[in-house]
Amino acid sequence: MLMSSTYKDQAEALAAIAGLEVTTGEPLGRHNSLRIGGPADLFLTTKPVDELVSAVGAARELGIPFLVIGNGTNLLALDGGVRGLVIKNRAAHIERTVLDAAGRPLPEEQAHEGVAALWRADGGVLFTQLARRSVAEGWLGAEWGNSIPGSVGGGVVSNAGAHGGDMKGSLTRVWLLGPTGAVEEWPVERLALGYRTSALKAHGAYARRGMSPDYIVLRAEFLLARGTREEGERRMREYLAQRQRSQPQGKSAGSTFKNPPGDAAGRLIESVGLKGFRHGGAAFSAKHANFMMNLGGATAADVLYLLELARSRVREEQGVALETEIEIVGEETP
Repeated sequence: MLMSSTYKDQAEALAAIAGLEVTTGEPLGRHNSLRIGGPADLFLTTKPVDELVSAVGAARELGIPFLVIGNGTNLLALDGGVRGLVIKNRAAHIERTVLDAAGRPLPEEQAHEGVAALWRADGGVLFTQLARRSVAEGWLGAEWGNSIPGSVGGGVVSNAGAHGGDMKGSLTRVWLLGPTGAVEEWPVERLALGYRTSALKAHGAYARRGMSPDYIVLRAEFLLARGTREEGERRMREYLAQRQRSQPQGKSAGSTFKNPPGDAAGRLIESVGLKGFRHGGAAFSAKHANFMMNLGGATAADVLYLLELARSRVREEQGVALETEIEIVGEETP
């Protein structure tokens, strides 16, 4: 049960327990790449992992529904906003341990002798940060992430990937905040990573993310191989150029639907005449049909209309059931 009847009282109660600043009525369009979404009843930003743990613990203690978001690049926030608390995770600590050929840790003065390294990144770390820092030190395996605007935590949940690489290729283990408030260490196998999915991801026709998840990603560990800075930078330039050639620029949530086995969602959407199709302020990109764009003033209702239109047409004309890759949060009406 909520301990207070107004958002202001709830914000004060949260702040008192978590020791963090809590705001009310924060527009979620400010916190996702589509720039769409109504207000969160309560909103706060956490930086060190300990703040995230405290915020979740406070919400659970007060019985306030909560949602944790990262960079918001794979997210559609609905027009009615979110009832409860939205926590924006900005934890950004990165560290690494260099290993010898037998997998034993090396002291820093012998790091140049290492053949592999374990890189640990907080859930709020952006892929671009991890890619550039690891490449700068001569480690390869994360450079595909330089062209992905999302965060590590969200990437673990969706097994993010690009350019032939994904989280599963280098992820070794994760640390999760569990339902009892204890931190749990999971090996990668327990995550059941698949194509843009995991045991932690929301599923269903519209992939609606539930409030108050049992598990929250705090930190992830990756095994990267020794390489050269020059090779890593070359790959990052190529990947970024490829992304700019093939994908639209602007306000977008990235790929809208998962690619069905043996086919491409963009091809299917184009085949039913929806490439470039617009409804209100939203449209399927004229450059890549599987990208949903906010052309200006789009609402979540516009996006939901297009999602259902594409799903129904592709199902009827091509016999394929499209599954959304973006996750949907909040209420359609206030």
